[in-house]
Amino acid sequence: SEMCIRDSYKHRLSTGISLGVLNRRFNYAAATVMNPNDAQVLANAVNGTSVDFSGGLDYQYKNLHVGASMLQGLNNSMSFINPNDTTSIQFINTRHWIFTASYRFELGAAEQKNRLYIEPVFLGRQVQGLPFQAEGTVLFGMKNIGWLGAGYRSSNTETATSAISITAGVEINSRVLAAYTCLLYTS
Repeated sequence: SEMCIRDSYKHRLSTGISLGVLNRRFNYAAATVMNPNDAQVLANAVNGTSVDFSGGLDYQYKNLHVGASMLQGLNNSMSFINPNDTTSIQFINTRHWIFTASYRFELGAAEQKNRLYIEPVFLGRQVQGLPFQAEGTVLFGMKNIGWLGAGYRSSNTETATSAISITAGVEINSRVLAAYTCLLYTS
């Protein structure tokens, strides 16, 4: 069967790429701003469109996963022009790098269908001009059923705060998962 063939491979490399169109729309008239006279605040709603791509790699060896992905790969910008007085601002789609690693420690006999496991997961995020941000989560689960977990995210001191989170998920089938993560504390 396909499952026996897939399970016999020790190394797997997966890749993905996406090409798309981004549209950003800002309704400045409805925004609450600290300084309404700021040159970066336009009087009307504006929008901009650009083409962009993202891509990623995931390497798996047995229960180890290591991955890297890039979002907003073209690092391009959009100009938002106020039609009333032709003032404009630039919005830059800054490139994001995301690095992941996880290892699943399975407990119990290998022939058990619903083995218990513990899986530490690491995620690192690098955005140009911002400090590196790290997340760590530990999942406790039952194979083919679901998981519960808790995690911590560091602050990058600019756009995201540190946080403590809990997560839960279920495996609907071998290709579909449903999960929810809740932030318990942010600072």
